[in-house]
Amino acid sequence: MGCASRQLDGERYKKFFITNGHKIIDQPDEADYILVNTCAFRKQEENRSIDKIKEFHRRKKEGAQIIVCGCLPGINKQRLIEIFDGEHFTPQNSNKLDDLFSAKIRLDSIADSNKFELTRVKSALDLLKTVWATNKSELLKKITNYIKAKVTMKQRELNSREKFFIRISNGCLGNCSYCGIKLAIGKLKSKPIELITREFLDGINHGYKKFVLTSDDSGAYGLDIGLNFPELLKKLAQISNDVELEIEELNARWLVQYQDELINILKKQKITNFWVAIQSGSDKILMMMNRPGKGGINSIVNCIKNIKQNIPKLQIKAQYIVGFPGETEEDASATTKSIIDSNLDAVNLFKFDPKPSTEAAYLPDQLTEKQKNKRIKIMKKSLKKHGVEVFTNN
Repeated sequence: MGCASRQLDGERYKKFFITNGHKIIDQPDEADYILVNTCAFRKQEENRSIDKIKEFHRRKKEGAQIIVCGCLPGINKQRLIEIFDGEHFTPQNSNKLDDLFSAKIRLDSIADSNKFELTRVKSALDLLKTVWATNKSELLKKITNYIKAKVTMKQRELNSREKFFIRISNGCLGNCSYCGIKLAIGKLKSKPIELITREFLDGINHGYKKFVLTSDDSGAYGLDIGLNFPELLKKLAQISNDVELEIEELNARWLVQYQDELINILKKQKITNFWVAIQSGSDKILMMMNRPGKGGINSIVNCIKNIKQNIPKLQIKAQYIVGFPGETEEDASATTKSIIDSNLDAVNLFKFDPKPSTEAAYLPDQLTEKQKNKRIKIMKKSLKKHGVEVFTNN
């Protein structure tokens, strides 16, 4: 479960085990070891991860060992250890696998995967049995969430099959006050450009026409190894400009900083989508998030408008946090206005979810869930009137 980077981690772990002589099986109740790759991006993913750990604990055979990885141990370790006392690690210390399994082939020597199979949603029958045995009052909610998850999973599965994923880096350079993920992923570590170009060529040679550049902070690529993001795109364009590229996890600061170079690159290369993390249309809230940028939100809006004017076919989608501590109705309105003014193609609105050990979790003026839900409802209605596709998943 989780984002593309964590899914790719899971595929890499599979390679690690197979290379070291282990057999991967589908039935957890027959396994000697169960590796649970968790997500805790939002409360609902965190809850799902906790439920999955409990489920495997019930199903595992006697003597089998559960190992928990992914972001949960870094984002909310306290909640994890309340229900689990076994081995665990985060993406930034995944080399712990070497010691746990006395590996002859070390994890560092295992190449990244470029494809992943989305974890199947459990069958409706298993789900109903579990719910009925635990909390009957949650039955309708669970069924509804199951149906939504099944549809979303199928859509993602169909889309991912024809795409070749290239992870360009791990970690980030940010210090956002709300972000728990940085506690799990660590500092920026860019992949050597030679490895990226090799993966790109491999995908082309296997007939792929659609590529996704993904990471935890794509625009920061190379800054730890004397390169930068535009240089990477130019290098890929030299190899081929006949394939489509999507860029995930692009902090808005890099979009503004590299604006002119990106426009020149976009005119020559088939980059179809940018997923940009903007998070708020209020300069006050962006400052509280530790995401101040040169020129504030106006520079971001103007940058997106400029790029869209030069490259009309480019799809720019963005994500925002709604209900950050201290956010007023005026701040929310400013976010709505900035989205409309930017002419964004789609947005993902996330409710603020306080994470332990983050500054934002202890800020004053925390909003209630009712306030956040109401605010999202109002924003969604307004944005849809202006033709903006809105995703909430809340």
